Amino acid sequence: MNKLMLSPLADVPISAHIAALPKADIHIHAETAARLEQILAKQHGQPLIDHRPWIADLLATTPPGMPRLQRLDDNRTFDRATIDVLDTDPEYIIARIMHLLAEGAADGAVLIEVLFGPATIEKPDFMALFCEAERRVQAQFPRLRAEAIFRIARALGLESAPSRAGKLPSWLSMAADNFGKRHQRMKPELVGERIKIF
Repeated sequence: MNKLMLSPLADVPISAHIAALPKADIHIHAETAARLEQILAKQHGQPLIDHRPWIADLLATTPPGMPRLQRLDDNRTFDRATIDVLDTDPEYIIARIMHLLAEGAADGAVLIEVLFGPATIEKPDFMALFCEAERRVQAQFPRLRAEAIFRIARALGLESAPSRAGKLPSWLSMAADNFGKRHQRMKPELVGERIKIF
């Protein structure tokens, strides 16, 4: 069997009828720093950041796996402290989620599941901000629905299944208390090491 090998940076032609099909973006990482950098660049009147040259260099010079992950912060235009401060501002939180949702919706996604890290779960009123971002993007893309998924293993300091089992009931209860109702149907559900908000 012949295998078709595609470069991660290749432009893949897509026929019009495939492009028109509704799509679901599953397990999309929030990428807080990268998205806030694009928002800041636009606010400062700078060109949007093109990561493709850096990605090409990364692929050519760094082996796959953890070595590449460890280099992610090498490509930051703004320092981490600036990003962390901005991500306490509700409007910037909404803006970065809108950036992600609008990008997916413009490519035809009607469902987007966004995976957030453990720090996000502790932000005050986060689900209300998430819903507001979704509502604003729906003004342009009415069919879009978005859901939030939170990775909880590191947040709980869980090292093994037995310890996880003992802490999960209280964690799910806290999720319900912190997030309130989601479209009048709040249901935090454990999926592996993640909490999914339906």
